[in-house]
Amino acid sequence: MTLIDEELSEPYNYYTYRYFLQDWPNLCFFAYDDDSDEPIGTIVCKQELHRDKLNRGYLAMLSTKPSYRGLGVGTHLVRLAIEEMVAHGCEEVVLETESDNETALAFYAKLGFVRSKRLYRFYLNAKDAFRLELPLPHFITDQVPGIKEGEGGVLA
Repeated sequence: MTLIDEELSEPYNYYTYRYFLQDWPNLCFFAYDDDSDEPIGTIVCKQELHRDKLNRGYLAMLSTKPSYRGLGVGTHLVRLAIEEMVAHGCEEVVLETESDNETALAFYAKLGFVRSKRLYRFYLNAKDAFRLELPLPHFITDQVPGIKEGEGGVLA
């Protein structure tokens, strides 16, 4: 929880983590440093029917320690989560990120996510968010924009 608490803009309590881990343990991943076994990245997701018809994945939290950014850790975690979602029939993945977080927006755009709407005053700090979507009907893991087979930085 410390990794997420230190890096994300929203505070989450124990029950939030429990909600995701209890119902979707197959969509929660950690990345560890090979030398120290210290957690360096995590992704927390869920997957369920949206409006009783669309099998939708939701990327709730993604966090990488700052000293490990740019090494493929986040990309690898997103790929693991999407591959697991696709294996369970996912048709699209959505997430929200702060509208002024240019680093996150560029990261997700590289992976093929597109902005679908602006959510005004979405966060507790009153910042706006963008909802980002990745349609998956034609998803092939080694053809996701920005991800090449064998890529993954320290996790490859």
